[in-house]
Amino acid sequence: MKPVGPLIERRRLLLGLSRAELGRRLGVSTQTVLNVERDPSYNLGTSLLRRLEDALHVTFDVVMKEHPMSTSIQMGNDEFILYIRKSHPTCTTT
Repeated sequence: MKPVGPLIERRRLLLGLSRAELGRRLGVSTQTVLNVERDPSYNLGTSLLRRLEDALHVTFDVVMKEHPMSTSIQMGNDEFILYIRKSHPTCTTT
């Protein structure tokens, strides 16, 4: 996952805003802006993200992807037949 903090910092600098000014626009402290920009584990809530969108004239798109399974699932004959019947009702099981 790519940290969003450096992107926020670049956008802030592009707009010529200090951390203090961005903090005023967001209603947070300068330290909070620094935390957002530099601490990849900082918890950005949706409320703060929406205020950042307005202050920085950007849109955040949140994408959620499922990680592929790293282990295989073992099924016995009965479980496999039930899976086939449920998932593929037109498949013959003979």
